[in-house]
Amino acid sequence: MGLRNRRALLLTTVLGGGAAPAVPWYELATFQAAYQPIGAASLATSYVNLVSPGTNDLTVPVGANAPALLAGGWGFAGGVATDCLRCGIAVSETSCFVARLSTNSSGGGSLGRLLEASGVNMYFYPFSASNLFGWQSGAGAAGTGTKITYAKVVILAGKDVYIDGVLTATAGAGAVSAASYVIGNNSSSFNRCMDGTVSHFAVAASLTPGEIAAITLAINP
Repeated sequence: MGLRNRRALLLTTVLGGGAAPAVPWYELATFQAAYQPIGAASLATSYVNLVSPGTNDLTVPVGANAPALLAGGWGFAGGVATDCLRCGIAVSETSCFVARLSTNSSGGGSLGRLLEASGVNMYFYPFSASNLFGWQSGAGAAGTGTKITYAKVVILAGKDVYIDGVLTATAGAGAVSAASYVIGNNSSSFNRCMDGTVSHFAVAASLTPGEIAAITLAINP
């Protein structure tokens, strides 16, 4: 929570004033980056990191296409499309990812995947029948979760998978070197294509269960 909001909350509590001002969802935890395409004035505006504008703003990787900006947020085409965005943050298997999925159209597609030189994959694959979340080392165990067929808040906190605030699964073991997270696709080969709409997305180094509950409540309409 920002200093101004903490002061306002304290004054409200101490002085017995009216309701405390609403805290933006991206101030409910120490996010490295947060994006809210739903309600954005333009596609370019949706790329701005709300936590620190101008730092880790989203870019479209070389050879990729930008998603469409729809009423529900970023619309990724799926199939053989090359829609994806790079957030530029170095992540590891302890990193946390928050996404609210507005819709999906065909039941397939990923929210992101990292391919490392070591062969370690990071999956955030909520629309797949294989239900992959988390880290997979070579042919080792993959993270598992619940297939998402309609709007949900999905949070991968290290190896723990939360769906609408409920701890649903714990991902398999793995290790990954620092790499930049890509939203919507695997930008090296475009073989994991997001199919659906994303209204919110954020990255954090860590999240507590209390923060996960508060964020889920804040971005679920």
